[in-house]
Amino acid sequence: MREQEMFIVDARVRPPISMFTDSKLYERDFLYGFRRQAGYGHVPHPDTSSVEVVFGEMRAAGIAHGIVPGRAINPTFGGGDPQSLQALVAGSNGYLTGLAAADADLIDDAGAFVDGVLAAGFKGITIESALGAHRHPVDHTSNFPIYEAAQAAGLVAYVMGGGSAGPDIGYSDPVFIDRIADNFPRLKIVAVHGGYPHVQEMCGVVFRRDNVWVLPDLYFPGLPGEADYLALVRTYGQERVLFATAYPVSPHAEHLQKYLQLPLADAVKERLLGLNAAELFGIPRP
Repeated sequence: MREQEMFIVDARVRPPISMFTDSKLYERDFLYGFRRQAGYGHVPHPDTSSVEVVFGEMRAAGIAHGIVPGRAINPTFGGGDPQSLQALVAGSNGYLTGLAAADADLIDDAGAFVDGVLAAGFKGITIESALGAHRHPVDHTSNFPIYEAAQAAGLVAYVMGGGSAGPDIGYSDPVFIDRIADNFPRLKIVAVHGGYPHVQEMCGVVFRRDNVWVLPDLYFPGLPGEADYLALVRTYGQERVLFATAYPVSPHAEHLQKYLQLPLADAVKERLLGLNAAELFGIPRP
């Protein structure tokens, strides 16, 4: 199957809106550190002049849809300005799906918060509580009312479960995702960064919990742990791994080519690159 025939979804993209450009994410030196480690140090710094530039790059690469996870303002990376995300998604003519940032320290009524998420047309939430001032692991009980409300509403929860999830590597332990999945068995949980570097343990969570998806973004392919992610998509995790660039970290065309060159059957690549995300979020295919 050719790339042009696949329905491709970038399940984690951060276009240049103020929520992200006013944070460290687009700072040249900060971003270059991530790009270099992910194997993209040769790619020029992204154009921050317009979201249309990013949309053009995505469409040129064959990406039919993008998922934009909100980021609450935090002392680790910055972020904020939820209005910029809402305007971006509303103005994308259906090209983007939005996820609202959920900071338990700022939410008094989880039910009312989720009502607002639904009213905004968003299909999920993001939890990155270990980046906040209190550095709560994502399974901290302060997040439980939000998980409960999201579960009841049928929302998808993007939970920071790997990479730079907190001040040290312990915050990336997949046991946190496992505990959330156990407490909220009907909540659709996406482990952002795929538990990296605890890849085998993350694969074990997917084996145990049928409500957990893995989104390794910049950590796959091409880095240590690749063999385990590949084994996951060839076996029981075939329908629960999502392609994503973590843009602006991984450039669209280059990252997509790495996926297309993986030693996988075309039917498996099609699942990985778009069908899994389309089914998870109810994204219509043309």
